[in-house]
Amino acid sequence: GRNAPDLRLPEGVGFSVGQNTGIKYIVAQVHYLTARPEDDHSGVTLLLKPHAVPYAAGLVSFASWFSIPPLTKSHLIKNSCCFKSYQPLTMFAVRVHTHALGRNVYMTRETWNKT
Repeated sequence: GRNAPDLRLPEGVGFSVGQNTGIKYIVAQVHYLTARPEDDHSGVTLLLKPHAVPYAAGLVSFASWFSIPPLTKSHLIKNSCCFKSYQPLTMFAVRVHTHALGRNVYMTRETWNKT
Protein backbone atom coordinates (compact mmCIF):
# COMPACT_ATOMS: atom_id res chain seq x y z
CA GLY A 1 0.00 0.00 0.00
CA ARG A 2 1.00 3.58 -0.56
CA ASN A 3 3.50 4.75 2.07
CA ALA A 4 3.07 1.48 3.95
CA PRO A 5 5.95 -0.67 5.19
CA ASP A 6 6.78 -3.94 3.45
CA LEU A 7 4.45 -6.83 4.18
CA ARG A 8 6.44 -9.91 5.05
CA LEU A 9 4.66 -13.08 6.10
CA PRO A 10 5.97 -14.69 9.31
CA GLU A 11 8.08 -17.85 8.99
CA GLY A 12 5.91 -20.88 8.26
CA VAL A 13 3.00 -18.82 6.89
CA GLY A 14 1.97 -18.94 3.24
CA PHE A 15 -0.64 -19.65 0.63
CA SER A 16 -1.08 -23.24 -0.50
CA VAL A 17 -1.49 -23.42 -4.27
CA GLY A 18 -1.46 -26.39 -6.61
CA GLN A 19 -2.45 -30.00 -6.56
CA ASN A 20 -4.87 -31.03 -3.77
CA THR A 21 -5.31 -27.46 -2.47
CA GLY A 22 -8.37 -26.25 -4.37
CA ILE A 23 -6.39 -23.24 -5.60
CA LYS A 24 -4.84 -23.50 -9.05
CA TYR A 25 -3.48 -19.99 -9.66
CA ILE A 26 -2.01 -16.94 -7.97
CA VAL A 27 -3.02 -13.54 -9.31
CA ALA A 28 -0.76 -10.73 -8.10
CA GLN A 29 -1.25 -7.05 -8.88
CA VAL A 30 1.18 -4.19 -8.44
CA HIS A 31 -0.26 -0.69 -8.92
CA TYR A 32 1.78 2.47 -9.43
CA LEU A 33 0.39 6.01 -9.33
CA THR A 34 2.91 7.17 -11.93
CA ALA A 35 5.40 5.51 -14.26
CA ARG A 36 8.26 3.85 -12.37
CA PRO A 37 11.62 5.64 -12.43
CA GLU A 38 14.50 3.62 -13.93
CA ASP A 39 16.22 3.22 -10.53
CA ASP A 40 13.06 1.92 -8.82
CA HIS A 41 13.41 -1.58 -7.33
CA SER A 42 9.95 -1.94 -5.80
CA GLY A 43 7.65 -4.81 -6.63
CA VAL A 44 6.71 -8.25 -5.40
CA THR A 45 8.96 -11.14 -4.42
CA LEU A 46 7.29 -14.53 -4.61
CA LEU A 47 9.00 -17.47 -2.92
CA LEU A 48 7.79 -20.89 -4.04
CA LYS A 49 8.34 -24.05 -2.00
CA PRO A 50 7.58 -27.65 -3.00
CA HIS A 51 5.95 -28.46 0.35
CA ALA A 52 3.05 -27.15 2.41
CA VAL A 53 3.60 -24.54 5.11
CA PRO A 54 2.33 -25.13 8.66
CA TYR A 55 0.13 -22.00 8.76
CA ALA A 56 -2.29 -20.79 6.07
CA ALA A 57 -2.24 -17.11 5.15
CA GLY A 58 -5.39 -15.31 4.13
CA LEU A 59 -6.85 -11.91 3.42
CA VAL A 60 -9.96 -10.57 5.07
CA SER A 61 -11.63 -7.49 3.58
CA PHE A 62 -14.15 -5.41 5.51
CA ALA A 63 -16.51 -2.56 4.56
CA SER A 64 -16.46 -3.51 0.93
CA TRP A 65 -20.01 -2.34 0.22
CA PHE A 66 -21.23 0.98 1.57
CA SER A 67 -22.35 4.35 0.31
CA ILE A 68 -21.41 7.88 1.31
CA PRO A 69 -24.19 10.48 1.06
CA PRO A 70 -23.37 13.35 -1.34
CA LEU A 71 -22.31 16.75 0.02
CA THR A 72 -21.54 15.32 3.46
CA LYS A 73 -18.64 16.83 5.39
CA SER A 74 -18.11 13.68 7.47
CA HIS A 75 -19.51 10.18 7.34
CA LEU A 76 -18.54 7.25 9.57
CA ILE A 77 -18.30 3.79 8.02
CA LYS A 78 -18.65 1.50 11.03
CA ASN A 79 -17.72 -2.12 10.63
CA SER A 80 -16.97 -5.19 12.69
CA CYS A 81 -15.25 -8.50 12.07
CA CYS A 82 -17.30 -11.19 10.43
CA PHE A 83 -14.73 -14.00 10.52
CA LYS A 84 -16.14 -17.40 11.48
CA SER A 85 -14.05 -20.56 11.46
CA TYR A 86 -13.21 -23.64 13.44
CA GLN A 87 -9.59 -22.45 13.58
CA PRO A 88 -8.34 -19.39 15.46
CA LEU A 89 -7.41 -16.27 13.50
CA THR A 90 -4.08 -14.62 14.27
CA MET A 91 -3.88 -11.16 12.76
CA PHE A 92 -0.38 -9.81 12.20
CA ALA A 93 -0.91 -6.96 9.74
CA VAL A 94 -3.63 -4.40 9.11
CA ARG A 95 -3.99 -1.93 6.25
CA VAL A 96 -6.74 0.63 6.83
CA HIS A 97 -7.14 2.82 3.77
CA THR A 98 -9.66 4.78 1.71
CA HIS A 99 -7.91 5.25 -1.63
CA ALA A 100 -8.45 8.97 -2.31
CA LEU A 101 -11.80 9.29 -0.52
CA GLY A 102 -10.87 9.57 3.14
CA ARG A 103 -9.27 12.26 5.26
CA ASN A 104 -9.41 10.75 8.74
CA VAL A 105 -8.98 6.98 8.97
CA TYR A 106 -8.67 4.95 12.14
CA MET A 107 -9.24 1.49 13.53
CA THR A 108 -9.99 0.36 17.05
CA ARG A 109 -9.20 -3.02 18.51
CA GLU A 110 -11.57 -4.82 20.83
CA THR A 111 -10.94 -8.10 22.63
CA TRP A 112 -13.35 -10.58 24.09
CA ASN A 113 -12.59 -12.92 26.99
CA LYS A 114 -9.03 -11.57 27.07
CA THR A 115 -8.18 -13.28 23.77
